[in-house]
Amino acid sequence: MKIKKIVAPTMKDALRLVKLELGEDAIILKSRKVAKGGALSFLTKEQIEVTAAIDHEIPEHSTGENEPQVRPSEDGGSIRDRYLLYNIRDDVERIDGTLQEIGEKLKYDSMPGLPVELNRYFVNMVERGVEKQLAGSIVQEVYHDIQGKDFNDHLLVGKAVQSKLRSEFPVSGPMVFDGGRPNVVALIGPTGVGKTTTIAKIASQYKFFAGKKVALISVDTYRMAAIEQLRTFARIAAIQLEVVYQPKDMPSAIQKHSDKDLIVIDTAGRSHRDSEKMEELAVFMAAADPTEIHLTLSAGTKFQDLLDIVDRFRAVQSNFILITKLDETSNFGNLLNLAHHRPKPFSMLTIGQNVPDDIALADKAGLTRLILSRSLEEAVIPKGIHAGSSAQTQRASLS
Repeated sequence: MKIKKIVAPTMKDALRLVKLELGEDAIILKSRKVAKGGALSFLTKEQIEVTAAIDHEIPEHSTGENEPQVRPSEDGGSIRDRYLLYNIRDDVERIDGTLQEIGEKLKYDSMPGLPVELNRYFVNMVERGVEKQLAGSIVQEVYHDIQGKDFNDHLLVGKAVQSKLRSEFPVSGPMVFDGGRPNVVALIGPTGVGKTTTIAKIASQYKFFAGKKVALISVDTYRMAAIEQLRTFARIAAIQLEVVYQPKDMPSAIQKHSDKDLIVIDTAGRSHRDSEKMEELAVFMAAADPTEIHLTLSAGTKFQDLLDIVDRFRAVQSNFILITKLDETSNFGNLLNLAHHRPKPFSMLTIGQNVPDDIALADKAGLTRLILSRSLEEAVIPKGIHAGSSAQTQRASLS
């Protein structure tokens, strides 16, 4: 028995090739549409793939795409028996696919006993990546809070859900300057989360929009490209930059800029699983004695990895969480999951690549909008991080 797959632009062409290569007695086992072109398959039209078979041997000059020959079974199973087996297999695959779809839908099944409007918020949160149990507890609390009122009033229910979500998010608010010792702010975190670009945004915002005197310190001596990136920015922005190679040199570097309002420290990205590098980072931070340490995390990181990172960076004792790359995901539920499981104030959010504009204060109203929105644009996060910025004004009016 010989089984072959033949691909052609149309079913008519495929059947013609089957007849040409396998003969009149060939039987079609199955057919399906396929895309040709590999990574560029979107550039080509769908084609037809036909799997056909013939009992007897065919000449060696055939040019079709061959599959391994299959010997007839010892009990005399014919090609028609194999045709039935192919059909059964296809049915099983279709049933399996249907069950998977049902399973996915059951994940987001509404909670029985809750009003329709609350169910809508529950499903919305789960679709955004909020843990099902957490989303359920939130809507149940809202249900008890407004029991006895009109659950069909979508404005009432919406305000109650948003109020509950706002209460779930701890935030730092804008940076406060006391006019004495400069604020020393360090960003730490794993590799690839965008710390250096974020530092450029912070420094620019406070120098150009808040009128603060700013200096930069880099201890990221592992990546010369990072130092050069920061050096180029510092030259363009006319901000002084110090590169510190040893923890013992950190106090003098900070003292050199004691006349500044803000000193921002860039650190090398560390694997949270490398205990030696984590200890080294802790020594640098102890030498710097910063006013604030912001654990910097990418919004696109898997939730279990976020928990692992936060836990392993505890040795450095960060004050706040700074979330980057919100423009690179539409699944914002992990922000709420993180706030629930590892409550630490959120400080800032980065929402694009542009320096200095694409950074915002983390505020309760904005974080709540992210959880209930389908995109960053829909959430409308006001830009700016200093007191008196549009973000701060918006935060005060919506909190």
